[in-house]
Amino acid sequence: MLFTRLGIEEKKKEILSREKTEILDDKIISLDFSNLGIETIPMGVFDEYSDLIYLDLSDNEIYDFSASTFKYLENLTYLNLSGNKLRRLNSGIFRGLSKLRILKFSDNEIEHLDHDIFDDIEHLDVLDLSNNDLESLPDSLEELDVDEFNISQNPLKF
Repeated sequence: MLFTRLGIEEKKKEILSREKTEILDDKIISLDFSNLGIETIPMGVFDEYSDLIYLDLSDNEIYDFSASTFKYLENLTYLNLSGNKLRRLNSGIFRGLSKLRILKFSDNEIEHLDHDIFDDIEHLDVLDLSNNDLESLPDSLEELDVDEFNISQNPLKF
């Protein structure tokens, strides 16, 4: 089960009662996993949740996850990993997320974005990479259509 694999089984009732956690027709479409002390996301943990639209993993202790972590979440429109301990975003992490519209990675320790990190995304309403340790941005960002883009509080060098 999802909660057991993430090490948050004891908080299942609280999570399911959160305002932003939503189940519709026995399918989980929205999960609020914020502020739970999650450190890692095990490989394949979200593979059976293709109906998921909203995923909030903010304000945890996440420092790493596999490039294939989100690959089966083809309906995901909102992904928030702000306030974690991520240092790098690798190629392929957004593969299959063609419906993604809001992507938040602020307040991490991100130093590097792989050059083709955004190749699988055509458009975002919001991309927030603020308050990280980025010194440069990947070329693939130039190809991305973004309505609201925040890279403030980064030591960027042009």
